[in-house]
Amino acid sequence: MALRVNQFKGIACFTPTVFQRVSSLGSLFWRTALENVLKSCVDSLRDRGLALNLKRIWNPTNVLSALLLAIMLGALIFALDWRYKFSYSAPPETMVGDLGFRYRQDQRACRNSLDEEGRSKDFLGECGRLEGRHMRRVQLRTYNIIASLNQDLVIEGSFIEWLSAQVSRWENVHMLSTKLWDSEFQHSVLENVVFDAVDLRGVSFREAKLVNVTFRNAKMMDMSFRGARLQGVKFENTTCQICDFSGADMGDTQMDLPFQKASFSLGTRLPFPYEQVGKYGFELRD
Repeated sequence: MALRVNQFKGIACFTPTVFQRVSSLGSLFWRTALENVLKSCVDSLRDRGLALNLKRIWNPTNVLSALLLAIMLGALIFALDWRYKFSYSAPPETMVGDLGFRYRQDQRACRNSLDEEGRSKDFLGECGRLEGRHMRRVQLRTYNIIASLNQDLVIEGSFIEWLSAQVSRWENVHMLSTKLWDSEFQHSVLENVVFDAVDLRGVSFREAKLVNVTFRNAKMMDMSFRGARLQGVKFENTTCQICDFSGADMGDTQMDLPFQKASFSLGTRLPFPYEQVGKYGFELRD
């Protein structure tokens, strides 16, 4: 704590003449005694200043402000914790709605044990159909959906956020008029998947394999296709803003609209001549 010496000119322990007298005495006893006196003076002044500062701090206005700030911080932390705990997985009814329909490759249809064709409504799995769902923090591994391969699943009019689908396999999935935000498909395999009128934001297909995947009338933003292999992928009437294709293999990809701020690297296999990168909105990343 800084003390203003000019406010204490009458105190002997802060006058320079004292130190001069001490040096002239040459006595270790007197020097030690005066050092103890000096220490006592500084400690007393420090305690006095601390008391004055505490008196200024502990006034009703400052105490009330601190209390309100603590309440606001506590409410914010509680709200974030509530959102995390109660929006961590898909609704339970999407897990128990399995009516036994399975995809039959020879008939290219979903049928049950009675050979009836249909789908399991509100079931997130093989031959399921989800409509109007709002799901957050969905982890496919929790529900063994990787084993079911999501065969012939339809997801329509839903909002899916924080989907964790790493190392998963999707086949014949049709996502329609759905928002898919901040989700991960790293090292996954998607085959015969259609994203129709889907809003994709912050989705990562890093190191994934996309075979015969169609993005139709879709809007994509802040996407990652780094190191992905795109085989027979089509971007039909689809826009992509700030998309990363560094190291991706997209040699036979079809696209009919230019992207915006799409980046690529020297290791990227482009679907058009290098001279046309600007035409399609691609920029070389360092």
